[in-house]
Amino acid sequence: STRGMVVTYQGRLISSCYHSCCGGATASSDQVWSGGGHPYLEGVACGFCAESPHYSWEYRIDKDRLVRMLNDAGIKCGPEISMEVLETDAAGRAKAVRINGEIVASGKLRQIVGNTKLYSSFFRIFEKEPEYTAMGNLSLEEKVNRIIARYESEFRSDSAKEFIFTGSGNGHGVGLCQWGASGMANQGHTFQEILTKYYKGTKVEKYTPRHNAQQLVKR
Repeated sequence: STRGMVVTYQGRLISSCYHSCCGGATASSDQVWSGGGHPYLEGVACGFCAESPHYSWEYRIDKDRLVRMLNDAGIKCGPEISMEVLETDAAGRAKAVRINGEIVASGKLRQIVGNTKLYSSFFRIFEKEPEYTAMGNLSLEEKVNRIIARYESEFRSDSAKEFIFTGSGNGHGVGLCQWGASGMANQGHTFQEILTKYYKGTKVEKYTPRHNAQQLVKR
């Protein structure tokens, strides 16, 4: 049913970026990549990707280990380290992180720590168990478990020796959310409705030779 169909914006083929799971809202391309963005790659509310295993996640890392990783990457840190999200985009994704006074892009921090550890830039950073209100998209059962863990951490001598990242989503967050598209399809939405939701202002139409003559809209 989709054979020969293309997605266009103002008559031109789009750059159909996609990711695994947005965590509740997609990101605007100009907030993620340099060089400007495109109107059809603006962030949108999702609400269909909650079934993803990475809709909410947590990662803990020993401070000494993180210091070694940062030093190896050229970000010089002494034995004492402080870290906080300095700037976020409109959806709440981290854009910049301050590490001992040095400003580091969230994407670079993800590369250093590992994209399979920090699944997205939709994260917050804690030095102790986060409060109930900071737990974002976690289920009630998960929140209860975290509350118990928070109180237990008060009695652990190692509780101040790690950073805790709590986050949502998996991937850069731009364009189509794959888990969101699956969720929409499961609720009966058509492929046209799915595509035009995630690519704002676009059309789904039959390919014609004129599209071949049009310059591909690049990221």
